[in-house]
Amino acid sequence: MSNALLGASFQRLRLTSLLRCLIVIIALTFGGALSQANLLERPVIVKIKDLSPTGLTVVWNADPAVHRYEVFVKGRGWEPASRQNRHHATGLKACSKNNIRVRAVDAQGNASMASRKKTVHTPSDVPAPGNLSAMALGDTVYLEWDTVPGADDYRVTTARKDPNSNSGWQAIDYIDMIGHSPPGEILTWHVMEGLDGEYRFTVESVDYNCDRYNKAKIIVTLGWD
Repeated sequence: MSNALLGASFQRLRLTSLLRCLIVIIALTFGGALSQANLLERPVIVKIKDLSPTGLTVVWNADPAVHRYEVFVKGRGWEPASRQNRHHATGLKACSKNNIRVRAVDAQGNASMASRKKTVHTPSDVPAPGNLSAMALGDTVYLEWDTVPGADDYRVTTARKDPNSNSGWQAIDYIDMIGHSPPGEILTWHVMEGLDGEYRFTVESVDYNCDRYNKAKIIVTLGWD
């Protein structure tokens, strides 16, 4: 074999050896961190609560052994959770779409896989109708509430409770739009008559620039002894 071929073979051998050494070094350097990250359980978002035009609280299945959790809100990046199993995010925009994720982080800064995305829509910044009250006269209901600034309209919906089961409230086809009244006035509205049972009335402040409204609810019983 010529000296040139021997030299080329030796050069390839050196390159192969160097590549293997480099792989080992990378594995020793980063492998521990990757293994630690893989040991962290991926959080699961349980629920979203305290939803307001500018804030929300996200709750997840926290592990007490985890060093800390971080929460991702679209447009704001990752931020430390305010508590071990929940985080209250503030400063959101009214009537906006927000993607929420959570991840676990150990003491060395290794992070778990992020939780599945939870998409949350904040409601309008027009407040709910104030001081909602109801007066039942026989089988007729009169609702009364204070109008609020910014409301373009008011919507009343009704749900009836099944007295024979615990199945919850059943929505009925009774939705009306009330004409706009100046803020501060009191609206009184005749709701229904000729029905008995337990009803839940919901009054929403309609904002034509948003499809999620703030609401007030009240329960009234009609025709029961």
